[in-house]
Amino acid sequence: MEANKERVPSANSSPSNHHQIEEEMQQSDAGPASLPPSAIRKSCCVSQLPPELWSRIFVHLAASLEPPGLLRGPGVVAVDILRAGLTCQALLHASAAGIKALATAVPIYLHIPPLLLLPSSFPNHHQDYHHLPASAPTAVLATPATKAAFEGSPETKPAGEPDWDLIDGVISRPKSCTEAQLRNALRQLRQPSEGSRAEMMSRLRNLLGFAPAAVEPRPRSSPPPARLCVSLQQEREGRCGSAEAEPLSVRLAAALRDMVEAGNGLVGAALAEPSLAAMRRELCALYGNTEGLMEAHRTCLRQLPELRRRRAEERRRSLEVWRRREEEERAKEVGLSTKCRLS
Repeated sequence: MEANKERVPSANSSPSNHHQIEEEMQQSDAGPASLPPSAIRKSCCVSQLPPELWSRIFVHLAASLEPPGLLRGPGVVAVDILRAGLTCQALLHASAAGIKALATAVPIYLHIPPLLLLPSSFPNHHQDYHHLPASAPTAVLATPATKAAFEGSPETKPAGEPDWDLIDGVISRPKSCTEAQLRNALRQLRQPSEGSRAEMMSRLRNLLGFAPAAVEPRPRSSPPPARLCVSLQQEREGRCGSAEAEPLSVRLAAALRDMVEAGNGLVGAALAEPSLAAMRRELCALYGNTEGLMEAHRTCLRQLPELRRRRAEERRRSLEVWRRREEEERAKEVGLSTKCRLS
């Protein structure tokens, strides 16, 4: 115990002492005796809480997913769940409940890859961020889940929704699934179902973003839900403002235009990101969620009228200078023509 107390940095320790203590802890054994008492207490607190409570917390974290067209999309929420799950083994097991709830809630779009034939031929649109959408999301194959989805209540599957249970079963058990199930899974995702078994399995795994698997997965390891994989793929493939991307809401698009007009370079850089997922990630890192961005937009609105007045004044002055130069040029031309006639 005395050795542990010597390694714990005090509030009055200097930076050099902290560095020396860290080196001593790294050189010591990795057992409980080498850890600070505060870290041991935190680890005990996590392990003593019931797993059901942690699962409930992760389900609430999945419920932070915002409706389509807003900032906290599937990619942002999935990263938050995975980062929290990497804290310790107990949270890693509990994070599966959050991933499952998120997979039920994410939106799926019929007209956006990979739910199109030959998604590899999807063109990469490079549109300017000023062409932000001015309409609400359309052609949604599966709308965001309601509160009942996060609470675990059964919901009716929307019309046209693929059989995700079948697809998850084929992905998690590639060796034991039948060839008919594999073909049906590809048809469910509107993909070609021709070729050998190995080709079809490779096509399905590539479609969902999985690496090729030559052996059966371990019993404890399971791939993420296919529904979540498709939603994440759609968010990564689409560029904000293109026809093959989830459109932003009218309110959010207008706020982003105003902030770019006000000279917010960080928002402009986020809108220039190559994908909708990257744009959302950058904006959430800046403002947290849509409400945080709208609060910054309200602050921006106070400065925007003055900025617009100044820019209008600058444009007016530039126009006057241009007109004055035009008049001078015309006067010179008239003078030259008059001299020519007199000569």
